[in-house]
Order: sequence, then structure tokens, then C-alpha cells
Amino acid sequence: MIKIHGVRLSPFVRKVHIVLAAKGIPFEANEITPFELTDEYRQNFHPLGKIPCLEEDDFILPDSSAICNYLEGIQPEPRLIPTEPKARARTAWFEEYADSEGARVFGGMFFFERWVKPLLLKQETNEELVQTALEKDIPRIFNYLNRNLENSPFLVGDSLTLADISLFTQVHNANLAGFLVDRGSWPVIVDYFKRISDQEPVAKVLSEEVDFLKEMERQAKEREAG
Repeated sequence: MIKIHGVRLSPFVRKVHIVLAAKGIPFEANEITPFELTDEYRQNFHPLGKIPCLEEDDFILPDSSAICNYLEGIQPEPRLIPTEPKARARTAWFEEYADSEGARVFGGMFFFERWVKPLLLKQETNEELVQTALEKDIPRIFNYLNRNLENSPFLVGDSLTLADISLFTQVHNANLAGFLVDRGSWPVIVDYFKRISDQEPVAKVLSEEVDFLKEMERQAKEREAG
């Protein structure tokens, strides 16, 4: 059976979980955080010390993009990476845009500052960085996405692809930290994210995530109680 190393709150791990759910591929989750990675993990699984990493018997594959491509190969339906060259290329581009710029802004500038630092690291939030994201970086990203979504329900074609999954999972981490898209400013974006969250595999993974967060909270309270 496939095992996915990496905590599901990582947007990159979540991306892989959604693809697995969409394709109905059973797997085992090893909920390891980036703060728990050992030298053994770096040596045997991911040389860059990141998550996720796929393990299947003696087959080891790091990186969410590589993993999703592998899953598409072993279970082509439902197709999440189009075969038509232009659609395939656009899907690859939006995935890269989400994994780089989306991760930098929604993950690094918002989720890390508003969720990871205060809750996990017990550090102060850099509110100046958060405000820069809210006032400059996020509007710039949404302006770009808005142009691509005005006449289409999805980023590529008329059905869910890896492009939508990759973008959604980055923004969802900011949502966990309290970010909400303003409908008055971005109605197309709001409807788009609602459309993606309502997709069956996405909804399934998000539901499981709620249970995971509740369990995290329970364990944290037990530790505080001594």
C-alpha cells in the first residue's frame, strides 16, 4: 500500500491527499511535521528535508508534483492532468504558480505568521508582513486569477484539474489562519473557491482535516494539563 509521509496541514501534502481521494487510491498517512524530520528521513526519503514523500514497497518518491504525476500514471481516471498539449501545459503552469508564489504568500506570509508562529512556535506574528500580503501580494494574485476565471468555472477546461487543487490547497491554509476572501472585491474568486471546496474529493479531505485538527487541539490541552 502507498504511504504518504507528511502532516495533512501542509498544502503540498493536502494536494496529494486530494488526488488520492479523487482517484480512489487507498493509502496510509504518516502525519509527520516538518519540525520532526530526522537525518534518517533526509537520507532515506527526501534529501531536501521536506514533505510530502511517497513510499510504496521499495519505491520512494519525494515532491508533491512528482507524486501527483505518478498517481495520474497508475490511475488515469478521473483525469486531473489533461492530455491535450496546451491544457496540459497550462495545468503545469498553474501548479507551479501555486506551489511557488501561492506558497510564498498564503503560506509564508499569512499561515506561517498567523498560525504556525503563535500556536506552534510560541513566537510573535510579524503583522507588517501579514499586512503586506493582504494589501499588495494577495490582490495581485487575485487580479491575475480573476482574468483566467471570468469565463471559465475552472482554471483549465471545464472540470477539476491539478491546477485547481494546487491553488486551492495553498489558499485554504490561509483560511485556517483566519483569511477570508472579500466577496465585494472578488466575487468571481469567492465563487471559484466555493466551487472547488464542494468537489467531492476536496470536501472529503477537508472533512478529515477537521477531525485531525480537533484531535490536535485535544492533545494540546492534555499536554497543558500535565
